[in-house]
Amino acid sequence: MNKNPCFKCADRCVGCHGSCERYGEWRKEYECNANIIRESKARATDYLAARRQLQFTNMAKWGM
Repeated sequence: MNKNPCFKCADRCVGCHGSCERYGEWRKEYECNANIIRESKARATDYLAARRQLQFTNMAKWGM
């Protein structure tokens, strides 16, 4: 997933990312995977926040 095609590239030069097709394809796939991971972490964080709120609500309700 994270094997950047620039590593040990013979055609590598300063500013070549704008014109390199291999890098463009890799970057699209990388961004897609990064978005999936980011959304998964956001859902997990939302779930944990909801659980904490529920726990706090229940503790307040029962006077703990």
